[in-house]
Amino acid sequence: MQLAFILLFCYSSVEAWATPRTIRQISKCGSNTECVNIRKCKYIIERLQNKEKDPTIIEDVRKSTCGFEGRDPKVCCPTASRPKPPPYQQPPTDSTNNLDAFDLNRYPKLRGQEKCGITGILPNRIVGGRNASLGAWPWMTALGYKDVRRQHVPPQFLCGGALVSTSHVITAAHCIKTTGTWQLNLVRVGDLHLDPKVYDGASPVDIVIAEKIIHPGYVAAPVSNDIAILRLSKQVQFTNLIKPICLPFRKDIRKNSLVNYEPYVAGWGATSWNGPDNKHLQEVQVPVVATEECKINYKSRQDAIIDQRVLCAGYRDGGKDSCQGDSGGPLMYFKDGAFYLVGVVSFGLKCAEPGYPGVYTRVSEFMDWIVSNAK
Repeated sequence: MQLAFILLFCYSSVEAWATPRTIRQISKCGSNTECVNIRKCKYIIERLQNKEKDPTIIEDVRKSTCGFEGRDPKVCCPTASRPKPPPYQQPPTDSTNNLDAFDLNRYPKLRGQEKCGITGILPNRIVGGRNASLGAWPWMTALGYKDVRRQHVPPQFLCGGALVSTSHVITAAHCIKTTGTWQLNLVRVGDLHLDPKVYDGASPVDIVIAEKIIHPGYVAAPVSNDIAILRLSKQVQFTNLIKPICLPFRKDIRKNSLVNYEPYVAGWGATSWNGPDNKHLQEVQVPVVATEECKINYKSRQDAIIDQRVLCAGYRDGGKDSCQGDSGGPLMYFKDGAFYLVGVVSFGLKCAEPGYPGVYTRVSEFMDWIVSNAK
């Protein structure tokens, strides 16, 4: 009872200034803290229970609030007071290990994979980020969030995703695990410029999401297994501007580390840290960094797990990266005339920060989960 009263007092202290943020797994917490529900932070709870002897605690809670989970504040909690997730266990050898091409008879729900990854624009080397051309990335999707308390308010597009079939989009799990009143509601396909007042030649279609499937091993902090499937409420009609990207069924792509290759990234995110979102679809190329090098880069960051489940990509000197609104968007590898979804934008330190490449969920590590859950 006493704890509930204390928490209620905290709510009144922090709710007045809390506002929704663009979704991105870049915590504003320090390297030795993580953003968790206040009820799960032993350090904060113990201080609150002794607030008469600790007069600064309420102000500290207000300053350390990093979000909300329902009405509960989330706070930057020292990691020493939180249990670490169990170590990653390599999944057993599975059906896709022996598959070298997509078989529609075997995976009928993934219709579209039999002819995928084809774009109307031949890929050229991209030096620095730039505006994408119409039809360059026909599998790009923008994820729309609606305010559940104000349904008349237009959606905000805060994450990206990749269309992989007539009914499925691959995105990041953290794009679904939202807090507050803005909830993921729809997927926009076939768009180039998100402002409807700007003529761009596109014919976008908004489709309501029927089901959100988050990987069961997803952990928000430290980030791991950051991948999800969105099942659409109706099938997408493919056009020249709306097509699926290939999943990495090919063994040679799944087994390729991609180190020193420069895959493509696209999205409508900010072009600088904490900058405004770019309404025109952006594209950039980033070199893949070896996992061991990436581990060293993120060694001081306790909120990051770097292992075989992720790809790291970015320039050592910074300057080019996916950024906030690009979360969930695709990392795309071109091979034999088609593009393959090899990564999903997950997290990074700020945006294009020198020495910190962007981190992407490695799709090849989750192929069995994807084909099993694409209902």
